[in-house]
Amino acid sequence: MKINSIKEKGAVFMNVQTPKQVLYILTGVYVLWLIYMIVNNIWLITSPYPIEYREGHSMSSTYLLLKGIMPFTVETYPEYYNSYGILFNLLALPFAAIWQDSLIPYRLLNELCVLLAIGIALFYKRKPTYSSMLFAALCNFYLFYHINSNVSVRPDGLGVLLFISSIIIPLRNEFSNRSLTISGVLGVLAFFTKPYYLLGWYLISAILLFRDWKRFLYANIAFHLSFLAICMLVNWIFPLYFYETIFAYSNSVGDMHYSLRQMIYSLKRLSPLAVLFFVGFFSHITDKNHIGWQYLMLLLLVSVLLLYPLGTNDGAYLTYHAQLLAPIMLAFCAEIYDEPKLNSLFVHILVLLCCVYSFVKVPLMHRTSNNGWEKIEKYISESSNINNNPCVAPLIIFQDKSVTDDGVSGFVYEYMPKPLTTALFGKDSILLQRKNQYVESINRNFVDKKYDCVFVGRRLEEDVTVPKSITDNYHCVDSCVVNMPCNLIIRMSIYKPL
Repeated sequence: MKINSIKEKGAVFMNVQTPKQVLYILTGVYVLWLIYMIVNNIWLITSPYPIEYREGHSMSSTYLLLKGIMPFTVETYPEYYNSYGILFNLLALPFAAIWQDSLIPYRLLNELCVLLAIGIALFYKRKPTYSSMLFAALCNFYLFYHINSNVSVRPDGLGVLLFISSIIIPLRNEFSNRSLTISGVLGVLAFFTKPYYLLGWYLISAILLFRDWKRFLYANIAFHLSFLAICMLVNWIFPLYFYETIFAYSNSVGDMHYSLRQMIYSLKRLSPLAVLFFVGFFSHITDKNHIGWQYLMLLLLVSVLLLYPLGTNDGAYLTYHAQLLAPIMLAFCAEIYDEPKLNSLFVHILVLLCCVYSFVKVPLMHRTSNNGWEKIEKYISESSNINNNPCVAPLIIFQDKSVTDDGVSGFVYEYMPKPLTTALFGKDSILLQRKNQYVESINRNFVDKKYDCVFVGRRLEEDVTVPKSITDNYHCVDSCVVNMPCNLIIRMSIYKPL
């Protein structure tokens, strides 16, 4: 009797509807919070100097295209190594042609794609309805997505847009033939933005398998034949494309325990979305609505991949969780935002508390002083042959000077030929030769004092030993501190020949 009484009281409490006045206040709070975050990100995006350690990495291929040089070739490897993909560079090309000496167009393009992805998730095939729950979900997603480097020069915004669109379009069109075709095209485009965004097609295929296995078979045969043909064409145009984007040389740094900790870390900061997801899912279970099961399956499949192998990478919660897990949760919230069962006062209070928690735990990044960058720019302008730290690569590119490291060129030190890539592409011996030439050239240039300026950077709290090849032939003439608000504060030392 006591247990039944508790259940009855709990049911009554869950059915207490939120007064309209409270909903208006909550909506106002979330809207103001969202505006504050957008204004802060615009302020950060418009910084004229690097806000993240490897911003030169993604833009380097666009720079080559502007000069009429093909990226992903032996001639541009490894100084202009690009481990992402080509689509973002092609999309950014007309904007970079107009603003050739600015990082801002790349960042704005990235941010615009994120906003379009949010629009697709919330409004595609859905009636536009204002809801405090929807604003809470939106605020949580926007805050979590903009942790760390996602706001910088990266193709991630475009990848998220293509990834979530390839999932939502077939889901909300009941897997029509046209929607599956569009999903396949978006999946291929997503792959050439960053390879793991192709996951959207396979998630949709998994659901299609349970709906109609014959259509699953036909769709995947057509998709993979087309995909293979396009990959062969891309490999012909860009001979090192798959070496650089698929067979990267860095290894994961963690194990399953590390991966699980990152998942827990993410879900704690995504707690408003998590609450809305599971409350919405169970409300749909009672209604025997299939949409809840479809999104739960998507969530489970992505979570498995985030636990292994993606989650074993350092900082996975900053990228994979924000880009793959959070958009699916946001899209599901759009499916159930007008459900009467979600208007419970208890749910609103819980979501509000979770939003407060996430806001406190996820710090916003802020633009900082440019003094150190201005000094670095001056040294670059006075030099012609520079050995650079990755974070200053964009400033060297803007002055149309050669870089030694665009941001990820240092990964080449890890390169070793592999039987798989040798069998597939047959260029491993050539790349090994290029690697050795690159390393030997840098060492020889230090000894011969060919570099007229060397930038050596270290984290502010680190005590790094400068290589003997530098200290024997160069002396430190200046130093400054540069703040990259997305991830690092660097003490940059400038060396000149003895």
